[in-house]
Formats: sequence, C-alpha cells, structure tokens
Amino acid sequence: LPLWFGQNYILIKPYIRGYSVNPMGFAMLNSVSIEPRR
Repeated sequence: LPLWFGQNYILIKPYIRGYSVNPMGFAMLNSVSIEPRR
C-alpha cells in the first residue's frame, strides 16, 4: 500500500509527437516521431 506518490514534470517541444511515459516513469520511445520543421 503506497503512502506517497511522486510527481514528474516533463516539458516536450511542440514538434514531438507520440511521446508518453508509462506508470513507472519510463519513456515509451517506440512511438515517438519528430515533425519536419516548416
């Protein structure tokens, strides 16, 4: 029974798509893509 939950704050650039973090705090990089700059 956890008595405390930590919080993580992540700043992601707007041209990064598909970035997500699982409940353990690890980034799931297999779905990340970078949009071309205009």
